[in-house]
Amino acid sequence: MQNDDLVREHSYSDIIANTKVAIIGPLPPPLGGVSVHVQRTIQKLKRQGNVVVQYDPESIYPFAWLRMPGIKYGAYVWYMVKLCIWLIRMRPQVMIYHNFYARTIVPELLLMRMIKRVFVSKVILVEHDCRHMYSRTISWIKEYSRLLTTVDHLVLIGSVTAHSYRTHAITMPSCTSIESAFLPPDIARQADSMAAYPHTLINFLHTHTPTVLVSAFECVIWQGKDLYGLDQAIAVCTMLHREYPCIGLVIVLGMIGNRDYYQRLRTLIEQYELQHSVYVLHGNYILWPLFVHVDIFIRPTLSDGASVSVQEALFCGVPTIASDVCWRPHGAVLYKTSDSADLYIRIQQVLTQKGYTHGDK
Repeated sequence: MQNDDLVREHSYSDIIANTKVAIIGPLPPPLGGVSVHVQRTIQKLKRQGNVVVQYDPESIYPFAWLRMPGIKYGAYVWYMVKLCIWLIRMRPQVMIYHNFYARTIVPELLLMRMIKRVFVSKVILVEHDCRHMYSRTISWIKEYSRLLTTVDHLVLIGSVTAHSYRTHAITMPSCTSIESAFLPPDIARQADSMAAYPHTLINFLHTHTPTVLVSAFECVIWQGKDLYGLDQAIAVCTMLHREYPCIGLVIVLGMIGNRDYYQRLRTLIEQYELQHSVYVLHGNYILWPLFVHVDIFIRPTLSDGASVSVQEALFCGVPTIASDVCWRPHGAVLYKTSDSADLYIRIQQVLTQKGYTHGDK
């Protein structure tokens, strides 16, 4: 790899055409950066004349009780058996494996190496997780590095993900690229997507100004802090509310996730007396149609790869402010990570550029 900080546009699927492709990765619901990327990649591959089949790795534990000690390992073995049978039946010429959220990985790579040898297939590993390497053991990293030599193309999503591999001295295949996960949405479906939103949200957007949007896959505590910076968004909304009494903050969650922390955020909203200024939406709602209905999109994450939502917001033409924790695409306004005061200043600057003045109602 040349230029460690360079993140290119999505390209790993560009030359795959007129073949049989097996994709191992999640599809919505729930909506999230990985599942949206997988969904749009499948659509792109089909347009290129490929036959595409998909296997959901989340099917390991379809029920919560399967995660119980003594049971989860049996469930994983059964998952691997099903995956093996599926790959043998499909006989794919290309296998694309999406790694995310600290999965086991090694057994899957061993299986794909076997399938590759039997059916002379090509293996593409797409790494979305920029954090899991920091919790891996030395022996795991050695085994993983050894298996990566059998991968035909390693795709690292975002500069921070690439940095995590370099930091842990992962031996990467010669064909390795650092890419964005973004693929353009289907703009023609915007009206249909908007129709799926609750009427209360549409009314909220019509009765509040200026409006700020923040999103997260779910509530997550990482290293003792709010990974997606939802607490920062609420704190900044409090500061802005003094100058813009009709400001509206929309928080979109794919899933609730950590319920205790979700309740803490709800309590925080009440403590700041923002019940009428903050709208929390959780569920399987497509995010990008909202961008044209808000004034600013913010991405206050403490750790990030190559955020799909940031690029979607820029694609839709909404001013976008993001933490400087990683590479951000051209056009994004950066602020110092975790610094709510700096985030407040950047939002004020954008609002001024848009013609807002203090006390606007």
